[in-house]
Amino acid sequence: MNSKIFNFDDASRSPLLEELGGKGYSLVRMSQSGLQIPPGFVLAVGYFNPWVEQLKQTGQWKEFLASPPDMMTDRAQKLQSAGQDLRYTKEQEQGLKEALGLYNEFKFFAVRSSSPEEDLEGASFAGGYETILGVDRANIEDAVLRAFCSCLHPRVFVYKREQGFAIDDFKIAVVVQSQVDSEIAGVGFSLNPINNDYDEAVFNSNWGLGETVVAGLASPDQITVNKVNQEIVDFQIGGKETSIWLTAGGGTEERPDPRYKERTLADDQVLELTSQLCRIEDLYDKPMDIEWAYSGGKLYLLQARPITTHLPLPPALITKPGDRRRIYLDISLVVQALTEPISVLGLDFLRGFIDGVFKEVFGTDKLVDVEEGLASIEGGRLYLNLSNAAHVFGSFDKFADGFQNMDALTGEILRQVDTSVYKTPKRPDPIGKIGPQAAIRNPDIPVTVLRTALFPEKQAKRYRQKMDNYFQTLQQLEEQKLALKDYADRLRQEAIQMLVHTAIPTFAFTQKAMGKLKEGFDEDVKKDPDVQEQLERIDRSLPHNLTVEMGLTLFNMSRLLDPDRFKSKEELIQQFEAGDLSAEFKDAWKGFMDKFGHRGPGELDVATPRYRDNPQSLLNQVYMMFDSGNNDENAQERYDRCQKERLQAFEELSKIANKNGWFRTMRFKHLYRILETFGGYREHHKYFVICANGPFRERVLKMGEQLGSTGRLDNREQAFDLTIEELTRSANEPNLDLRSAAKKNTAFINQIKNRGDLPAVIDSRGRIFRPKRPPLAEGDLVGQPVSTGVVRGKVKILANPDEKPLLPGEILVARATDPGWTPLFVNAGGIVLEIGGMLQHGALVAREYGKPCIAGVPNATSEFKDGDYIEVDGSAGIIRRNLPDEETNE
Repeated sequence: MNSKIFNFDDASRSPLLEELGGKGYSLVRMSQSGLQIPPGFVLAVGYFNPWVEQLKQTGQWKEFLASPPDMMTDRAQKLQSAGQDLRYTKEQEQGLKEALGLYNEFKFFAVRSSSPEEDLEGASFAGGYETILGVDRANIEDAVLRAFCSCLHPRVFVYKREQGFAIDDFKIAVVVQSQVDSEIAGVGFSLNPINNDYDEAVFNSNWGLGETVVAGLASPDQITVNKVNQEIVDFQIGGKETSIWLTAGGGTEERPDPRYKERTLADDQVLELTSQLCRIEDLYDKPMDIEWAYSGGKLYLLQARPITTHLPLPPALITKPGDRRRIYLDISLVVQALTEPISVLGLDFLRGFIDGVFKEVFGTDKLVDVEEGLASIEGGRLYLNLSNAAHVFGSFDKFADGFQNMDALTGEILRQVDTSVYKTPKRPDPIGKIGPQAAIRNPDIPVTVLRTALFPEKQAKRYRQKMDNYFQTLQQLEEQKLALKDYADRLRQEAIQMLVHTAIPTFAFTQKAMGKLKEGFDEDVKKDPDVQEQLERIDRSLPHNLTVEMGLTLFNMSRLLDPDRFKSKEELIQQFEAGDLSAEFKDAWKGFMDKFGHRGPGELDVATPRYRDNPQSLLNQVYMMFDSGNNDENAQERYDRCQKERLQAFEELSKIANKNGWFRTMRFKHLYRILETFGGYREHHKYFVICANGPFRERVLKMGEQLGSTGRLDNREQAFDLTIEELTRSANEPNLDLRSAAKKNTAFINQIKNRGDLPAVIDSRGRIFRPKRPPLAEGDLVGQPVSTGVVRGKVKILANPDEKPLLPGEILVARATDPGWTPLFVNAGGIVLEIGGMLQHGALVAREYGKPCIAGVPNATSEFKDGDYIEVDGSAGIIRRNLPDEETNE
């Protein structure tokens, strides 16, 4: 066989992805592993080198490389047209002829493109390239050229650009495979793409060839199987509106099948598919999706590729199939609102801090442990092991009640989880010692609570003294020349002491006092609902809230700007950089930076830039406040109003309490004193941690600068991809390979970066828990959720992808989408389809782009009109309209 042509079952050669492309490599690998693959061969990348070189000499290629983004599609089309005029060289013709000669028993072939960039773990290129079915021998050359030219299609370049691939080169291989004349065909996922469960396989199927399923031309049957016990969990019969069949003379025809109401697959076929899918998953050692077909009652595997859109779990959190599952709550998301993975160094710093807190309070370092602990710190996230924690709070319902105020949606999710299924059967030993150890080791904590309860003003004075001492110690540590590890240990220990012995017990009792204050008016609320309104105002605009203070400082800074000096945000930034703003503004800016410059979005991670690192982001906020300062009520006025309402609420509630006797009045006023004194401290515990990780960040940046300048790191920020120990060792070990360490450390984190949909609750087999579908309101529509997320926007109904422009953020509503539609997904805020299933190309691309998508919505194109404002809930499968007026206003 020609070295540029690779036979599927040629065991004498080892397949290479860069030569055969994703499809070709997969087919060869499966064939050589003994799986049932239709025979065929791959025209490798090198086979097409003459065409690639010829096209790169054309004016169309040069124009494409120079094209601005808005002209890329037009110039790619011209380049593709030039490709269609290519001619085979004698070597190409002879090689193709010899390859086909080995398959004389086959009349028809499927010709499929196979790019080295497609069917990868990070990018599927689903539907981007071309497949031609039912090709006879006379038309093979034309089909191969057509498949080659698909790598020049505008949708491929759009996808490459969106996924971060270079667009200044192109290469392709082409698969020529004997055509399976299938009676039933479809696709399969080795995990459930909606709930991410690793132990569930999902299949879509239809009569005839699989193109109707892959391209989303019909609503297929959908079957869910438990892979562990080989049981069919669910079988939904789809509409199967149309089918595609191979014709006797070659090519295909589309026609409806009268069996559209019947099941396509028998149970034994479903289980055979499941067995083969599991075998492929084991072969690749990763979640896979496949295309398959039944012909003459025999199963054929047509394609396999890694699933690109699932959420992986850190290996340490995963239990074996069939073992009892654990369930985790992502604290970094629901408590700290960190939607992106925490850096390697940031997680290392936090791990030492959390370990230290547990050790200080309970005398054990076993509570940060996947098997026996409460917390797991893995893969850029902080998880609470709810299975073990259930031995502390009893049931998930009780935990949800306590968690409701922090995150109501997560509380709703937890109420759906069966405690008996997930609670660890035996209480882990470290958790059994929590209560007694805390009381024995920390007798000062009850004393702090008593001071807060009985003498709030004295405790406040003591608190401020402790706080001053803390900041003074941090300053002294900054001036010492400690090794990085020693510096981190000292910073964390000081923060732990401040939190455990002062901040947390003080605020914890304050929260309890607030609860008791409100409970005291339960009977009054029943008699007069207006009392509830007063209770809701009683903790507004409390003093000493650092986050509120920071926002008000920014707002008041914006009031110092002269509106006549600039007309845009860009002009403000220019004047700031030139030092042309007023002296008053400069003084306010310096004061803000002195107090809050170490803060910023995502500040719990030491890798995240702070305000002092990125003043432009802060100026953007100042400008937005300046620009909105002439509204009916600005930030300062709103704060002052809420403070006044709080004081009025106190007076009204005092009158109500007074009606029930002096004791109740005194009790209410005392609880209010505690709330007013310490209620604003709710942000202090986090603030103290940030005050410690801020100077640590500065030290790391200096080290990173030095390591970058000497060539040991790519840049100073790469230092955050290392652990504290690795950075500490780097000072004394000049040969330590820091780049390799950084690459290894970030391998998992990079898999979940920029997803934007990290779940709050997930179990140890990857199953994601979401809120139950809410009741449908009048006018709401329901379909099959195929890509999660929630978005609101204006409807744009399209009958074909070129009918009219789809503006950024608009909701694409269509009957169905084939691969030619996928470039529109870049602009689409969300997608609603009348036809299709969760495994079609459109669903795959929607998930990769992170766009909410719902399929199987009857009459969607007639239910809406352009400009309708709707909400697409891709997690629940609901399209909501008739939104409140204030939500539809632009």
